[in-house]
Amino acid sequence: MLHIASTQHRGKKVVNQQDALFDGQQCIQSNDFPVTHYQYEREACVLAIADGVSISPQSHLASMTCVKLISEMSQSFPFNAHLIRQVHERLCQKLAKGETYGSSTTVVAAKISTEHLDILNSGDSRAYFISAQGEWRQLSHDHTIINGLIESGEADASTEYAGIYYGLEHCLVADFEEGDFKIHHQSIKFQKGDSLLLCSDGVHDVLGEQQLQKLFNSGCDAEKQVDVWRQAILKKGASDHFSMIFVKNQSSSL
Repeated sequence: MLHIASTQHRGKKVVNQQDALFDGQQCIQSNDFPVTHYQYEREACVLAIADGVSISPQSHLASMTCVKLISEMSQSFPFNAHLIRQVHERLCQKLAKGETYGSSTTVVAAKISTEHLDILNSGDSRAYFISAQGEWRQLSHDHTIINGLIESGEADASTEYAGIYYGLEHCLVADFEEGDFKIHHQSIKFQKGDSLLLCSDGVHDVLGEQQLQKLFNSGCDAEKQVDVWRQAILKKGASDHFSMIFVKNQSSSL
């Protein structure tokens, strides 16, 4: 059995809620979605968070379209990079025209089945795995300019660079010519006592990994844990929109 809790909030410095999430039951794009919890007992569970890129037109439409497509298409497509390519194709069909042309979004998605977890992402929305022993591990990959330079050997991971280098290098863009974006895919075991956190950058940029881990309590139920993180972000001012989905695996099989 999976215990799933989620929440969403529009930041003070943004006009439209640019995040969207699919919590396994419904697609949500709300200015203030309170912490909601439910138990999932079916064979496989798909979850997703998309964060519309603020400098692109109609970013809120890009993110909502993305999570809707994942919720629908994950039922008939294998959960791998090809799924995201197909989502991008449909995104372009819907938005790559007129005022919505170029609308962009990041995405992180998860599929949880019997003792197994798959993560897909493009952009900088993240997935954190938390083992039953309390060890944290980022399963997603931030597709930023600096990470691309580090991977190519043109930058040093131990050096701090100008802020512009930490911007996005890859994400989903409503443009048929922008189909060569990178997609990260990782698969691991997901067993009793393990947990998963999906979040947009309004969570990990505001709190940081150290604070996220410090506020984590393995004894909390999923709903309480999400509320702890939510209140910490609000206390810091919540200048950016944020979304999170937290999953606790309470049994060895679904």
